[in-house]
Amino acid sequence: MKHSLTILNEVPSLILCLFIFLNNSHAQNSLTGDGFGGRSWYVAHNYQAGAYGAYTVCGNDNQLYGWGGNDYFELGTDIIPYSDVAIAIPNMNNVKFYSTGYASGVIKNDNTAWVWGGGFYSGLPITPTYMLSDVRFIDGGVNHVVFVKNDSTVWGVGKNQSGALGNGTHNSTSVPVQMIGINNAVRAIAVGSNEGSLLAASIILLADGTVKISGGYNWFTSTNTSIPVIIPGLNNIIDVKGGASAAFALNSIGQVYSFGKEFNTLNPFNPLGTLGLGTFTGVFTPPTLLNFPLGSNPIIAISANNDGLLALALDENGNVYGWGDNRFGQLGDGTFDNVSTPKLIATNAIDIFAGETFTYILKADNTIWATGASGYSVGGGSVWMNLTNEIRNRFTQINPVISPMNLCVTKPFGNICTANLNFGKDTFLCQGERMILNTEISNANYLWQNNSTSSSYTITKAGIYWVKVVKNGCEYKDTIIISSKNCSCIQLIPRVFTPNGDGIYDKWVIDKHNCVKQIDVSVYNRYGSLVFQKRNYQNDWNGTWGFKPLPDATYYYIVRVFGLDGNESILKGDLTILR
Repeated sequence: MKHSLTILNEVPSLILCLFIFLNNSHAQNSLTGDGFGGRSWYVAHNYQAGAYGAYTVCGNDNQLYGWGGNDYFELGTDIIPYSDVAIAIPNMNNVKFYSTGYASGVIKNDNTAWVWGGGFYSGLPITPTYMLSDVRFIDGGVNHVVFVKNDSTVWGVGKNQSGALGNGTHNSTSVPVQMIGINNAVRAIAVGSNEGSLLAASIILLADGTVKISGGYNWFTSTNTSIPVIIPGLNNIIDVKGGASAAFALNSIGQVYSFGKEFNTLNPFNPLGTLGLGTFTGVFTPPTLLNFPLGSNPIIAISANNDGLLALALDENGNVYGWGDNRFGQLGDGTFDNVSTPKLIATNAIDIFAGETFTYILKADNTIWATGASGYSVGGGSVWMNLTNEIRNRFTQINPVISPMNLCVTKPFGNICTANLNFGKDTFLCQGERMILNTEISNANYLWQNNSTSSSYTITKAGIYWVKVVKNGCEYKDTIIISSKNCSCIQLIPRVFTPNGDGIYDKWVIDKHNCVKQIDVSVYNRYGSLVFQKRNYQNDWNGTWGFKPLPDATYYYIVRVFGLDGNESILKGDLTILR
């Protein structure tokens, strides 16, 4: 997918600074911890934590495997009580998306949805069973499962005493029923505790960034309803996750809101801290902004699971934050003390997977690390792969490739939608200019903040703009934040160009305003060695040095700007070559 950036002379005296974030939204590829809409570089991977077990998809046939506990038939069978090694979930090949917990669900390559688990009282099947067609998203809760179809409607199956299925009744069902009044959903999640089906709720993320809820009265909402209603205070949301009594919403600029109820308020000496807000009122708390430690960066993914009482967040620099239940060391901080506000628990991570009594993280070197316990007691059903089954309260490396697991390596999973849309966080539009961002994809739609649908849109004033491009079942989403700022007479210094000879972005083009007399450029590699230099640069560099192509990498530039008014300025930043 290609986007073009065009600058035209309008908007007198408005100086703009443009921030563009690539959201990496993955149509039909969002796992329990994937951070749908996850900003920046985040993508989902093929491993995942369930409540008391873990899962992966491996092989050319995309077979789903599981290991760990099977008390709620999480492994798709009632023949074994647990498994310390990976077993193939029956008939679950050709999997392109899966959601795990007490109740589990899969979407196959033909867009059919299959469901199993949740225990005898859920009313759901023990073995994987076909439920619905034309499905693009599924999420398994404790006793119910929700689906989003390709027409953006939401459906549900299972227990419904709380009204979580959103069809206006409290009747449980083994056949999916449609939620009332929802036709613009992008995601729906099933939350609530195994302590009682009246706690259950379905939380629905809509295409306009708002959120609705059905069920969960006095736990996830103050409204007693069996049809979806809006949750006040949530806007520009790109992901929702939830557990036993708390839910979390990630917005487009990397902030996280928490809402719900503290599950355990009766123990003043070690409250669980499920909401992450540091307060323990024991009543429903409306959406409240979470405060992360000083020095944290914008959050790009969040994770919570099923009946769990903990949550994780991943920031742009690979830092992992955790809060809530730590009675089994599942936050990996070396203690068994519960954590009531977000705490830094790991670094150098690229994916996060919150279970109920354990946590997995994936590090940048593609190694998996685990902490916590396989279940509420040490016994059968290990989540520790090649290690002995015991409780650990620090992240410890585990290996899925060697015996006894003999599984595949970690890798991005599913129909991952990627696009080189990111012009950089610090792209400047100078005085007297406007920007037109338009698509070159056929049959694609832009859905902007003002609800217009067009192949292009002109940005002329400060504000937050949304764009979604849909192509062949993949969603590409950008959040564009424009604010006024004084800058030099350089309109745009691209941070990415692609000198591959296709005629598109083959040269590093620095757009110059009519107040610029001359610019001189110097480019360095990560070791500080000069790889390109030019006085009076004429936008003619194609990524070579000494007549040889430079390798794909990130470089660093210094641009000296000489203005017609006699003033000089120096701009510095990073530049990526991609072929």
